Amino acid sequence: MNITREHLSQTESHTYQLRLLVIVLVAFLVYRFFSPSLSFWPPVVVLAGYLSYTIALHYLVLPRYFHPYLVFGIMGADWVLAAVALRVVGVDSPAFLLFPLLVGYHAVYLGIAGSLTSATIASFVSLGLSFERWDPGVVSTVAFRIPLLYIVAAISGYLAQQRSRERDARLALQEALSTEQKASELLGAVQEMHQDPGKMLQDVAAAAVRASGARQAIILLKDPTGHELRGKAAFPREGEGLVKDVASIAEPLAGHWLQRGGPDGSALTLPMEELHDWARSLPSTNVIGIPLVSGEHKLGALYLLINGLAPDESKRIGNSIAPLASASIAEAERYVKAQHEAVGLLRGLRSSVERMGHVREAQSRRPITRGPLTLNPTKDQALVNGNLLNLSSTEFEVLYYLAERAGQTINQATLLHEVWGDEAVAHSNLVDVCIYRLRRKLAQHPGGKDLIVTVRGAGYKIDAH
Repeated sequence: MNITREHLSQTESHTYQLRLLVIVLVAFLVYRFFSPSLSFWPPVVVLAGYLSYTIALHYLVLPRYFHPYLVFGIMGADWVLAAVALRVVGVDSPAFLLFPLLVGYHAVYLGIAGSLTSATIASFVSLGLSFERWDPGVVSTVAFRIPLLYIVAAISGYLAQQRSRERDARLALQEALSTEQKASELLGAVQEMHQDPGKMLQDVAAAAVRASGARQAIILLKDPTGHELRGKAAFPREGEGLVKDVASIAEPLAGHWLQRGGPDGSALTLPMEELHDWARSLPSTNVIGIPLVSGEHKLGALYLLINGLAPDESKRIGNSIAPLASASIAEAERYVKAQHEAVGLLRGLRSSVERMGHVREAQSRRPITRGPLTLNPTKDQALVNGNLLNLSSTEFEVLYYLAERAGQTINQATLLHEVWGDEAVAHSNLVDVCIYRLRRKLAQHPGGKDLIVTVRGAGYKIDAH
């Protein structure tokens, strides 16, 4: 039994005023329509007891105690007090109106199961009280009233069930929209960060040049596949003997000097044979390679092109730059990753919201019958002369769209837009393939072969008859 504390508390809170109204109504009926010979105190005691129970339940019991089966205790207490009330004022009195009220009231808790259970209890209570005060007229009257209780139970249970489904769908949609809004705010915060990854890389390269006196600093980072390094930034970007197109640099990681370097990010003075073609043609005395690391992960490499320094001095300068460069690049990597994750999360949430909107739309659509074809959108169920069709959700949507507009010719572009959405590729054969599959499945049952009519050069339709 799926009853939560929130559901039980909200239900009782919403019906609290109804309980008080019933107490006032019963009191009015008792002293307006009953004979003056009725003793004053018994009804007063019953009404006062029910009022006390209502207040205690609302303010003391539910805020402090919860169990899923507490709802049956509430229903039981209601019927005990209703039975006592009817016992006091008389079985054949207008107070019997309290019974249908309680049946409808209990449907709010458990839907049709609650209303039917309540109607059954009411029937036994009525019969028991009528047999206690044996009177054939009273017994026949009560027996006539029992079907009324079940009619009220069926109607109120159905309405409560529908309302519960709509409420659950609405709450789920609100929750999804709230989550999407939070994700949008997160994405906005990420996008409004002052740090731009490209600018950050450029700033690291510029800082490395100023600190080392190098002619140029070049940053290469691992590509998403992890198989090579790609050029991302260089400083300065203009001048003689400098790399002009850093984005064209690509170095395979297989056998790369970065692979043999330790995780400490120590700088290396690279001999000519370890340099790639882009670096060998440059007029530089020394090329320093600085591993860019984050923990044990190697993110890429920073190259310093230096002239006129001894190898040891060049390496010392490289080692002084390495920690800051690695930390800055790692921060840029984290930023990019967070941005991608935020965008992916937002995209997924939007898809969920759209799907939930489609579910809610399907729940609000009505069943359709067109000749031998019957479509039930709440269950995505299609029948031809009572035979169930095994359709995909897309096939059902196409069939429902045509059936809903029976007699109208719908062109392919409209079907493509309405069923597949804006992301569908125009002039694709999605519609033709779907119609072909629908016809093949419809033709397996009597009356289904000619349901979908092709209007040459215009589209498809289902006859209105």
